Amino acid sequence: MRRRVLSLAAATAALTLVLSGPFPAAARYDAAPSDAPLAAPAESVPYAPLEYTPATPNPAVPAGYEQVSETPSLRLYVNRADSKLIVEDKRNGKLWTSNPMEPLSDQKSLLDDALFLLNYTNARRQMTNLASSASEKPELAYQNIPNGIRVSYDIQKLKLKITIDYALKEEPKPEGPGTTPYLEVTVPDNGISETGDCSIATSTTCFMITSLELLPLFGAAPVGEQGYVVIPDGAGSIVNFKPEYPQYRQRYSSQIYGADAASNLFTGGRGGGSTLRTSIRMPLWGLKVANSAYAGIVTKGEYQANINAYLAGYITAANRASTEFIYRRQASIPRRRTLFVNRIEDTRLPGDRQLRYVILNGDDANYAGVGKTFRDYLMKDKGIKRIAKEAPRPLVEFFMGITRRGAFKEDFVPMTRFDEGKEMIQAFIDKGLKDFDLNLIGWADDGYRGRWPRRYPAESGIGGNDALKRLVNFAHKNGIRI
Repeated sequence: MRRRVLSLAAATAALTLVLSGPFPAAARYDAAPSDAPLAAPAESVPYAPLEYTPATPNPAVPAGYEQVSETPSLRLYVNRADSKLIVEDKRNGKLWTSNPMEPLSDQKSLLDDALFLLNYTNARRQMTNLASSASEKPELAYQNIPNGIRVSYDIQKLKLKITIDYALKEEPKPEGPGTTPYLEVTVPDNGISETGDCSIATSTTCFMITSLELLPLFGAAPVGEQGYVVIPDGAGSIVNFKPEYPQYRQRYSSQIYGADAASNLFTGGRGGGSTLRTSIRMPLWGLKVANSAYAGIVTKGEYQANINAYLAGYITAANRASTEFIYRRQASIPRRRTLFVNRIEDTRLPGDRQLRYVILNGDDANYAGVGKTFRDYLMKDKGIKRIAKEAPRPLVEFFMGITRRGAFKEDFVPMTRFDEGKEMIQAFIDKGLKDFDLNLIGWADDGYRGRWPRRYPAESGIGGNDALKRLVNFAHKNGIRI
């Protein structure tokens, strides 16, 4: 998955952030909350539902889906046979589905019907296995909760029970007119139950969760759709959908705020070389499909979570993104000089896990809208204030080029030529941004390699020394420091 240089609109949005398969075997429905093992979810921030007039039924919603919640802009439906979800955007009629309603290809994957992906380990805690809500056919139980529904997935084969709350909410924006409508997905801390016998290492009934990836196909875009995935790599990156796709063998997956230093204590110097990926600095991702988009925010459990993104061709023919929560960390522990053994934590990491899918519409259904949504979240939920009028000079980064490593050779991929950099600077000036600093990433010979440059001639593939001098002179002439 190749990283793409930010467009003008994307870079402006980044500055805005700084500046301002088979069905389950059985299902049942418990109408009375008192029958449920968990208490109704508590609101960390008081939520007052907005007034609205219920909309007329949408004929595009398939039979078998029951409405369980509604806000002024959204409606939530659930299919009680398999717990699949539909979020309807009443503003434009768009249906955001937890799983594709039409086959993605001639050969269907179990992933297409999964509400979650689950990694688990056994009593030895040395390796993990992958399961899903589709492959394990859990017994389902439902309970009404405020603004939504609670679903309990009882995977008897693995002696695991997972409870997930799905709720719709809509709140006024922190500034200006309009509201923020979103689907909130919560896994309560006590919603994970592990009942296997793990008292001895040879136990055959011990199953412990290591990670949980929620709604891996929410809003997934099939091949042929126009759009892109937004990943918080550095200042934010756009990965466009491709009309023709290979069978990808890798995905994008990176831990929010970087990997745990303790888990890398023994492995940092082993055979890795340098990475060509910058750290994730925001618990954020997004997906744009045609004229609609959503912004995903990890609101609880973000310190132990990965942002995952996939292009069509990885397991199934759909472009998608999701969050994977880590419940047990793992690390390679040295036994002797050349022998490392993988070990997984015994104790599960505590705390609720929670995601927010903000449904974007109209002019906000794009990269810039994803950025503004996260800014609104920081202001409203985290109490972040706008900076003073006399703000510090912002820093803008241009990604110039990168060395692509192949099986037998390396080649240079130009991203932003030096003359294009002049045009981008002028565009910022025309938009009113005049006093800023500029950092060029990957400008030297061979471009970005995940480390400081070791050879200093400017890369000829993006213009060479003469073009770099023109860019520097143009920037200095306009009061911009490089």
